[in-house]
Amino acid sequence: MICLQKSLVLSYRNDKTTCQEINNIAFSSYASCYVNSGVCLLPPADWDLILHTINCEDLFLGPASMQVLSTIAKCVKLYAFLVKKYVCQLK
Repeated sequence: MICLQKSLVLSYRNDKTTCQEINNIAFSSYASCYVNSGVCLLPPADWDLILHTINCEDLFLGPASMQVLSTIAKCVKLYAFLVKKYVCQLK
């Protein structure tokens, strides 16, 4: 994903950037990159495929858990905005 690559390039400071810093930068950019790339607007069939690739450990434990939960939270915010903007104005 180009977004992930750009976040790493933009955050590269110098030759002293450590592997751990690069790893932290990459992980912290995942949720925003996924949401900005349209993951929240995927059709239900695609969400079904995604959810079948995420196991409980990914969702609740381990290094990826915060990115998974952050992505879900960002999607919920987007859905709430869309409902407020488009559904609530219909009344």
